[in-house]
This record gives sequence, C-alpha cells and structure tokens, in this order.
Amino acid sequence: MTKLIPLLRVYFAALAYCARIFTIGCLSRADRTGMKLICDLAGKRIRPAEQLLPEVGIDDLVPMARHIRMEKADCNQNGGLGLFDLFVIDTLCDFFRPRRIFEFGTFQGRTTLNLAANSPEDAKIFTLDLPREKIEAAQFAVLDGENAFVQNLEAPRLFAGTPYAGKVVQLFGDSSTFDYSPYLNSMDFIFIDASHSYEAVLNDSRRALEMLRGGHGVIVWDDYDAWYEGLTNAVGLLYRTEPAFRGAKKIRGTSFAYLQL
Repeated sequence: MTKLIPLLRVYFAALAYCARIFTIGCLSRADRTGMKLICDLAGKRIRPAEQLLPEVGIDDLVPMARHIRMEKADCNQNGGLGLFDLFVIDTLCDFFRPRRIFEFGTFQGRTTLNLAANSPEDAKIFTLDLPREKIEAAQFAVLDGENAFVQNLEAPRLFAGTPYAGKVVQLFGDSSTFDYSPYLNSMDFIFIDASHSYEAVLNDSRRALEMLRGGHGVIVWDDYDAWYEGLTNAVGLLYRTEPAFRGAKKIRGTSFAYLQL
C-alpha cells in the first residue's frame, strides 16, 4: 500500500497534465512540446509540418566560450523564449557584436532586453510590434492563439527602466505595411518573432533580407519547431526556392532557424 500511494500521485498528476495539453494546452508552446514528447516516447515521430533545414549545434556556430548576460532569465511566461533558447540568442548576439539590430515582434520585451544587454554599448535595437489597437486592421489575419501575445500601446516592456533602455527604439505598426525605408541596408542582426502566419513570415523574411547591411549579417527565426505550420513551411519555401536563404539551418535543441550571410 505504501508503494501504491506514490504511484497514484504520479498517475493523477500525469492524467491532469494530459487533460490540459489535449484541451487548452494546444495554445501553449510548452504543452505542445509535451505532446511531441509523448509521440516520441511512443515511437511515433509525427510533426504538423516538415522541417527541411539541416541541423547545426550552437558550438559549431560559436566555437568558443562566451561571457554573456542573461536578463530576466526567470521570467519565462507563455510566449517567451525558453532558457536554452535565451542562452543561444544571447550567445549569438555577443559573438557577432551587431551594432544595429531589428526585431520583428516585441511582446514583453524580454528578448529585446537581452539583445540590448549582449550587444556593443553603442548598438541600437529597433523593435517593431503590432499594437492590440491595430489587430483588426492588420493586412494578414492574426492567428488564433496569438491575440494573447499582442500588447496594447501602453503595456510596459521589460527593458523599460533598465540600464539598456536607451539602446532600444520601440516602433509600432503592421510588419506587412510598415515603412522600412529608414532601416534598409543598415542592420547587422535581425530576429523574426512576430506573426507566425505563412504570408507574414514570407513578408518579414524578405524585408529582413533588404535590411541587412550590404547583404551581410544574421537572421534568426523563432518557433521553427514544426508546430507552427505556417512559419515552418514559409522558411522551408525560402530555403528551397530563393538562393539568398539557401544557407539557412536549424539550431539543434532550440526552436530557431538561423541564416548567416
């Protein structure tokens, strides 16, 4: 009987977890990962979208120890980067030392803060967000489940009030209709984590390419993890059909697609 009680605790905890991930949990990145792990444990490697990019480890991209700053590491709410993903983006930023960074999708500003903390002192981070007040007017419909990640104009961002706030320029608008002319041919590092719809990702990716300084720099896409079918298929199409994206890779152990030009 004494052995049965711990087993029952595990059983009911697992039952409650499964009840959640197979209902409302489909809106949570962590719970979608749980679904994937259940399939993997059952020997069923099933994915909603095919991942075409070859995989590479972060050690292959940054072959040396780095001294990075991880800001708000314990502030991983739903929609934010996982701890290893945060480590990887900080490592890439510290290694490449970009002086002009463009971010598609601010959300709470945690990634923005980390980009600011790990870039040179004179760097500028331009972060573009679609305000909640403009959702209905967006050219491409916001996906179901993404509404919760759209902040209003007055929502505080995590970089506000930090020593790095002066490096950040907050921009507001729809990435599909935004005027990029002041930012063309001037960016060293671009992070794409806005709308995950197929059309929006194609648009943001092509605009990112136009913004790279002299066609050189780094582009990172978040959520290339096969559960975002539109994003994964859009990046796959670019990889297959547009030569500039032919060097894209998946960073092993993360949800990042990565391109260095």
